[in-house]
Parts: sequence; C-alpha cells; structure tokens
Amino acid sequence: MSAEPPEPPPYPPAPWRLRGTLWAGLFRAEAPVVLPAGLRHLLGSRWLVVLLVRYLDGTLIYDELVVGSPARRGVRIGLFAHRIWVNNAASVHGGRGIWGLPKEMATFAWCENGVQVRDDAGPVADFAMDPHRGRLPPFWLFAPFLGRRRHGAWLYTVASLSARRCRP
Repeated sequence: MSAEPPEPPPYPPAPWRLRGTLWAGLFRAEAPVVLPAGLRHLLGSRWLVVLLVRYLDGTLIYDELVVGSPARRGVRIGLFAHRIWVNNAASVHGGRGIWGLPKEMATFAWCENGVQVRDDAGPVADFAMDPHRGRLPPFWLFAPFLGRRRHGAWLYTVASLSARRCRP
C-alpha cells in the first residue's frame, strides 16, 4: 500500500494584504543570467534585483527573500523571480498556486542589524542592514511581476506598495 502525499497547507485567496519592511537592491551579476523562453531582459542580462521583506501584519506573517531579473514579455514589464525563499508553508503554496512564483521554504535568523537565510541545502544569504525606518514621506509605487504556472502558462500581476527611502 503506497502512502498518499501530504496535503499542502491551505492558503488564503488573493488579494493578500501585507504590511512590513522591505529592503531592495539592484546588483550586477558576474555572469549573464538566463531567462525562460518568451522573456527578454529589461536592463541587460547581468542585472539582478534582490528583495528582502518582513511581512509583520496582514493576510499572512512571514519573511521573504527574492532574487529576480527585470524582464519583459511582449509589452508587459515586471520582475521575473528566479528564486524565492519564505518561512511560511501557506505562502509557499499560495505563491505557487495563485501567482506561479517559485517559492520554497527557508529559515530566517534575525539579529539587531541583519539576517541569515538558510534552506535545506545550507546558507543562502547573510545580510547586514540599517534597522532604522526611513524619515522621508512615503510614496506609492507599483510592483509588476511575471509568474509561471507548472503547465507553462504565464501570469502577470501588479502589486501596489507604499515605501520610504532610507540610507543606502
């Protein structure tokens, strides 16, 4: 008798309303980054966006690390996520099921001025950052992203967020 695979945890329906702190950076990779067929690089093949987020209130509470490329598919532009690590199973399954995002589990060990992220294979990233909130007034921006379901269908989603600029 074969064992049934465990049921994925339930996840809330879209839209998810989340509130937290986000750190973002644009980095140049040592080698060109390959995109899936159908996508084109927006800034060049070596540019990567790294997002680190602590969602502290809202639909779900979790931490998230995203590594992606600014890309376009036809006339639509957005961030294509190569890898996303989170510490909440409902976020993994909701991200995959709703938006076609490649979320996987990780642990986030926070200290006063940084965080270490690890997955089952070992260390993923170690960040040091300014823990202070930005003092400038908040501004609204749109965050489009491109996801892909397992069967290959592309998804395009635009999130909106309020942000404050902080010291680099």
